[in-house]
Amino acid sequence: MASILQKVLQEYGNKDKCKIQDPTKVEAILQKLVNDGPSKLQVITDFDFTLSRFHKDGERCDSCHGILDHSPLMPDSFREKAKALYQKYYYIELDHKMTVEEKIPHMITWYRESHNLLIEAQVSKQKIQEMVISSRALLRDSAVNVLSNLNDHKVPVLIFSAGVGNILEEVLHREKAFFPNVEVISNYMLFNETGECTSFKEPLIHMFNKNETALDSPDYFQHLKHRHNALVLGDSIGDLDMGSGIHNPGALLRVGFLNDKIDERMDSFINNFDVVLVDDQSFDFVNVVSRLVCGQPLKQ
Repeated sequence: MASILQKVLQEYGNKDKCKIQDPTKVEAILQKLVNDGPSKLQVITDFDFTLSRFHKDGERCDSCHGILDHSPLMPDSFREKAKALYQKYYYIELDHKMTVEEKIPHMITWYRESHNLLIEAQVSKQKIQEMVISSRALLRDSAVNVLSNLNDHKVPVLIFSAGVGNILEEVLHREKAFFPNVEVISNYMLFNETGECTSFKEPLIHMFNKNETALDSPDYFQHLKHRHNALVLGDSIGDLDMGSGIHNPGALLRVGFLNDKIDERMDSFINNFDVVLVDDQSFDFVNVVSRLVCGQPLKQ
């Protein structure tokens, strides 16, 4: 008789993209997830390049900040400064030779300076909608189906993002994917009476402090204290901490989407995530697992 993991991989169909260091551990996690069912499950996911695609047709897709940084609706001076910040700090974020502790001060500076640029540019609510419509921000294949199915089975989804919450929500609305089961924790722009961005909501969320932010969100996790199991989905080592607020955690399946600097980051991902999906621009693996947990038949 095939194990649950074997069934998942067969249904997923992209075994070459799926790396699992400890199949026995993953099998045990899947067994508990399936046995406990949807009533014990919650899903916690990053947004940029986790729920959203990293690339399509050979072109890089937009993150929340990328939508702003690349939009012709933003001033040239803003785009030039934003590009300079990206070129300086993105490689620090991915540098496998630096520790997280060494990276954090740089990430805080990057985020603060990026937010200040947006405030200086007086970004408006109306412009945000227009920029999202014309952007290259795309959800992964099957992502909307997964969110819809989880909503049907009353499984809560927390989108935990170090991006810009206002942008993120507009993307979800555009894709008709902002279902009632979805909550968002992110960096939100605050606007004045004329609809222009004047500040950002505190505290600042960056890719390496999601554990602290999770622990600072007790109301959300207290409401879900009976849901001990979780899918934790991310594209960064910092995303592993998104489940820190779960009460008495049971079966946690940590799935990592390895999109960029693959060779340099492979060992780190395999050693920390239960499942690593290598350059897979779909949500198909998550779709298979969530369907199994919800008691739905697989295609094969």
